[in-house]
This record gives sequence, C-alpha cells and structure tokens, in this order.
Amino acid sequence: MGRIKTSGNYADRPIDLDILFYNHEIFKSEQLSIPHPHLQNRLFVLVPLMDIDPDFTHPLLGLTIRELTDICQDKGWIREFGEIK
Repeated sequence: MGRIKTSGNYADRPIDLDILFYNHEIFKSEQLSIPHPHLQNRLFVLVPLMDIDPDFTHPLLGLTIRELTDICQDKGWIREFGEIK
C-alpha cells in the first residue's frame, strides 16, 4: 500500500499510518523513524495528543506534549467537534 513519489509530490494512497511514538523508544531506518520526525510541527497531531497525555515527554526533544503545543509554529487551525456517541 505504499506511495509513489512523482515530481516532488507524493501520490494518493489507500492508507497512511504514522507511528508517532512507541513508548520512549527511538528507532531510525530508511523506511521509518520513531518518534515521527515532524510531529512537533503539526498542531493537528499535538492537539489530540494533549487529550491523551499532555505530560508525555518527547524522547529526543526532551519536551512534553504540552510544551511542544505551546511553542508549535503551525498556523493551521483545529476545530473541536462535539462528543462522539
């Protein structure tokens, strides 16, 4: 289910799974980096992590999810939906 890189952009694919963290493990290969190398730059990742564990410490950066959210430069917006029933 991989993707094909064409002219600098990635083509659509049927599934995309990003592993953000695996406990406090650090892993790096050509195909996979854990923790995800860009999660600290994406509010759409950090805001839900705040609901899960705001005090979790990024194993490479040494900052909590709360601290990463506070300093994140992402200018995107996050909209909260009501409770899922």
